Amino acid sequence: MIDSMNKSKEYGFLGFRNSNNSFISWIDKYKAFKIVP
Repeated sequence: MIDSMNKSKEYGFLGFRNSNNSFISWIDKYKAFKIVP
């Protein structure tokens, strides 16, 4: 996994987020817009 992150940084993809935090963030956004209960 570390190697793949290093390779992506070499190609300019510098920003990344924790997958769990990202998922929870999107669920909260959908709840705010009443898309999911």
